[in-house]
Amino acid sequence: MFNTIGGFTAAGGIIGGLNGAYAGLQATQSLSGSARRTQMINFIAKRGASWGQMCGVVSLMYSGIGTILTKLRGHDDELNTVASGTLTGLLFKSTAGARGCAKGGLAGLSVTTAYILFTSKIELNL
Repeated sequence: MFNTIGGFTAAGGIIGGLNGAYAGLQATQSLSGSARRTQMINFIAKRGASWGQMCGVVSLMYSGIGTILTKLRGHDDELNTVASGTLTGLLFKSTAGARGCAKGGLAGLSVTTAYILFTSKIELNL
């Protein structure tokens, strides 16, 4: 559980930092010298931190829900994975209204279903 949370938080920070570098390069074309360097650092740090936090929250929710489902059902299987992803998406986007909540649940369902299909080829006879 902790490896998943830490790894996903770090990956989110890296992706956010790269996203910030790209956005910073576009936004600071008119600047030069230390002003450009400072703005680039601000873009990278802000986007890296926000993406890292978002990914950390999502992975914490996913891992927590997965652990609860495993304890309730008595075993860990693909159904727990798909249910955890769907519930995480629903919960994460629950403040965005019914449509946003449904989109989050669909995104969680899609990602976890793709993960199961990719990792369980032998078990699913694909």
